[in-house]
Amino acid sequence: MLIVPVFDPEDLQPLKDEISGFVDQYARSAQKDGKISELHEDKDFSHRMGYLMKEYPELSDPFDICNLRGIEMFRFMAHPKLLETLSPLFDGEIICSSVQHIRVKPPIAFTDHGYSHFNVPWHQDSGVAQPESDASLMVTVWCPLGPATAEMGCMRVIPGVRSHVVHESSDYGTRVRADLLPEAEPVVAECRDGEIVIMRQFTPHHSTPNRSSRCRWSMDLRYQKTGTPSARPWLPEFVVASKSRPETIFNDYESWCAQWENPPPKPEHLSNHRIG
Repeated sequence: MLIVPVFDPEDLQPLKDEISGFVDQYARSAQKDGKISELHEDKDFSHRMGYLMKEYPELSDPFDICNLRGIEMFRFMAHPKLLETLSPLFDGEIICSSVQHIRVKPPIAFTDHGYSHFNVPWHQDSGVAQPESDASLMVTVWCPLGPATAEMGCMRVIPGVRSHVVHESSDYGTRVRADLLPEAEPVVAECRDGEIVIMRQFTPHHSTPNRSSRCRWSMDLRYQKTGTPSARPWLPEFVVASKSRPETIFNDYESWCAQWENPPPKPEHLSNHRIG
């Protein structure tokens, strides 16, 4: 696991502006439907969603890359600074995996404690990938859109695990079976503005409640070497870098949107999560 400074604040601003636009759009729709009474337009990027979710926690439900499909989200996944950082890991041949997320973690004081899927249990990202992808390196890039502190419920990780372990279902999502979790002191992966966490698919990690007054927004992306088995082969993935075949780099935003709007059905014999 590495924590690496990659971005300047201005690099993240277009993405934050786009997310703010979606927040406003969905807030106005919720107000029209009688779900919220106040738009909280005076609140900034790190606070507004929390105040909105205090009244209507489900406002965050559509907030994922596959649903929002923002052009700045698409551009960010192939950001030159990010690809420069990742290139040595994959010899310059990189695919952005189909497992792509944007996440918001609101202050726990602003949400019903029962609505707590924001606080994920200990798991490996291999737990949401097909077994054949274990044989090759896949890295998770976790990029907070601003500082991520322990108070805000930043990730905690256990480095050094090099293989997939058994997962089980829980009320809070797929998790590593408790008796198989390594007995090691977790590393608190605090990030300053512009830093990212890079970890391989076998690194156990989880998050804790956000006890600050601000939302913790983040991008959660996966990358692998071109030609290696996909995490979820039925969903869209695309080449973001190639030294040997630059013509294969995919930068067609409209086509990317179309792929998510009409993805092929998941084969019945495959599963999103590896249980057991």
